[in-house]
Amino acid sequence: MGLAAYHRVESDVRLVLEFLLDQTLSESYARRVTDLLLSTVERLACDSGARCLMFMLGGDVTLKPFERRGYQTVGVDSAGSWVQKRLDAVKRPRALTRRTH
Repeated sequence: MGLAAYHRVESDVRLVLEFLLDQTLSESYARRVTDLLLSTVERLACDSGARCLMFMLGGDVTLKPFERRGYQTVGVDSAGSWVQKRLDAVKRPRALTRRTH
C-alpha cells in the first residue's frame, strides 16, 4: 500500500508533502508501488497545468525510483530530501480518436 497527496496552489508547481509506503513491502513491491504512485501523481499534476513537481521525502524513502524517473535532489534537511522534476518532458497520452469509415 502507498499514499501520495499534493498541495494544490494557484501555481505551476505542485508540492507533495505526503509520500508513504507500507514498510512491510518487499523491495520489488515497494519499487512497483512507488512507480505507480509517481506515474499517477505526474499525470494528475500535468492535467492540472503543473510544470514542476516537488516531493518532500522522509529519510526512510529511497531516492532511486525518483532518480530513475528524472527527479533531482534540490535540498536535504533534517526532515528528509526535497526532489523535483520539470514536467515539460513528461509524455502525455495521445487523445483517443474515433475512426470513421
